[in-house]
Amino acid sequence: MLTNLVGVLLAQRNDDAAAAVLAAFAGIWLMVVLFGLAMLAFMIFCWWRIFERTGYGGPFAFLILIPGFGPLIVVLLLAFGDWPALRNRQV
Repeated sequence: MLTNLVGVLLAQRNDDAAAAVLAAFAGIWLMVVLFGLAMLAFMIFCWWRIFERTGYGGPFAFLILIPGFGPLIVVLLLAFGDWPALRNRQV
């Protein structure tokens, strides 16, 4: 529907209106991208803390960035791996 609106505005040769709509879309997309990057940074921060508390190195959090298999690797590592933080504990 919004693409039809842009098409109609461009077809009418109303350059000011078309430019305003395109500027609005650009602003919205910029906000979406910035929000996505902020969420990604927060997610990496949270996983970094989790890995540090389990005794693994914090940079393991970057495994999350591998598309498809990254989150699976992280969950399997934490679920079935021996946590270095618990190795030194007396059970």
